[in-house]
Amino acid sequence: MQWIYRAKKHFNLKEADIYSLLIPIHYRISVEQIKAMAEASNMDEFFAVLQKTPYARHYNFEQDLTIEQMYEDCLYHLYTADRRQNPYSIASINMYLFLKEEELRKLTTAMECIRYGLNSGETLGYVGGKI
Repeated sequence: MQWIYRAKKHFNLKEADIYSLLIPIHYRISVEQIKAMAEASNMDEFFAVLQKTPYARHYNFEQDLTIEQMYEDCLYHLYTADRRQNPYSIASINMYLFLKEEELRKLTTAMECIRYGLNSGETLGYVGGKI
């Protein structure tokens, strides 16, 4: 879903190019739904198909979060749950490395926003903070 979303939103790729990006493993999404998302003519049609998937029950696609932000939130909750269930395992190290990676991503984004002269509200929006 995320690859199709990025290909349609940022790169305006054709269906054949989108299919070449996809890994042929479908978890909880049927092949017909993948085809419908890849062949959607615009983002509204893409989100209409996305609402029919099992993921629509767990995620509110109508809110202001992007699919990338939902993905990061999902990873955060998975790493946190794993660390709580197995505190004396590699899960703690995985959680630490994930948090460090997120911190570096936010610092890089903040520096890029400063470099390009964005105001503080826009910078907080990109970094994921509250205004």
